[in-house]
Amino acid sequence: MLVDKIGNAIRSSINLAVLLSANSIDSRWVQKEVSIAVVGRLSGAEVNVIPIRLDDTEPPPFLSDIIYVDWRKEDKKRLEFARLVKMLLSSFSLGGTLLRLVSTNAYATATDKYNKRFGPSHVLTFSSETDPDPPRNYWLTPNDSPATISLKLPRAYPIRLLRILNTQNINRRDRATRLASIKFSTGSAFRFDGWKGAVPQYPIWLNLWFDAVYADAVHVEIEEWEGHGGGLNCIEVYTED
Repeated sequence: MLVDKIGNAIRSSINLAVLLSANSIDSRWVQKEVSIAVVGRLSGAEVNVIPIRLDDTEPPPFLSDIIYVDWRKEDKKRLEFARLVKMLLSSFSLGGTLLRLVSTNAYATATDKYNKRFGPSHVLTFSSETDPDPPRNYWLTPNDSPATISLKLPRAYPIRLLRILNTQNINRRDRATRLASIKFSTGSAFRFDGWKGAVPQYPIWLNLWFDAVYADAVHVEIEEWEGHGGGLNCIEVYTED
C-alpha cells in the first residue's frame, strides 16, 4: 500500500524537512508523515525532523520544541538556507568513519556567568566571517568569568567525535577561548572527565575523537581566555553510525 511505502521510506531516511504553512498544517498527509517520523524518533529511529516555517502559522505542539529554519523574511533566506544545508548534512564520512551529527536538536544551557546577548543556544549552528553583525552566533562569557556550557542531547549516544570552533570576534579579537575542559554525563549523577587542552583560534576546528563515550550530555568549561572573556562559536557532537 502507498501508506506503508511512505512510512518505510520515512523511517529509513536521515532527514525529514517539514514545510510549515497554513495549508500544510491542515493537510492530513503532512500530519501523517510527520507523525510517522516523530513516533520513529521515540522508538529509536534516527530521523532528523527539520521544520521550515513559510508563514506565521504556529507549529503544532509536537514540533514546537524542535529548532526550525525561518523562511518568512526575504533578507534572512540566504543565511537560513546555509543553516538548512548544515542541518541536512547530518551524516557524512570523516576520517574514514561514517558519522552522524546528533547535537542539532540539543538543548543548550549554561551557568549564570555568560553574556546574555550571546546565549548558550548560539553554539548549535556556527557563524562565518560573512554573517552580518549583530548578532553573531557566539556563546560568550562576561568579563573575567569562567563559565560552563552544556548540550543536553535528545538521548544517550555513543559519542565518537566532538568538534569545537572558537569565536572569530572580528571587532573584539581579545574575546576568545584559550583553554577548555570537556566532561560527559549520563542522567543526572554519573559524570566523568573527557578532555582538557588548548582551543585553536578561529577558523580552525578542534576535532576530539573518543572511543565511543556513551553519554546524553556534553559539558564544556572555559578555563582560560583572552582579554575580557572567552567563548565558542559552535559545538558539534557526532556518533558513529
